[in-house]
Amino acid sequence: STGQPGDGKIRVNQLAKELGMKSSELVEILIKRGVVVKTHSSVITEAVADETRKALVKTATPTE
Repeated sequence: STGQPGDGKIRVNQLAKELGMKSSELVEILIKRGVVVKTHSSVITEAVADETRKALVKTATPTE
């Protein structure tokens, strides 16, 4: 995402890179979350990407 309002879409592989994980893993997570994606180059909305980031941050809480 370029950060411009209204641009609202991101490729699964971009989000995976941002989250430091494999695209294939992210595709599986998205499917489990009920998001319709076919491949790592599928496009999801920024809203879905945001929810996914939050969900993954919750499950990967750092042990401090």
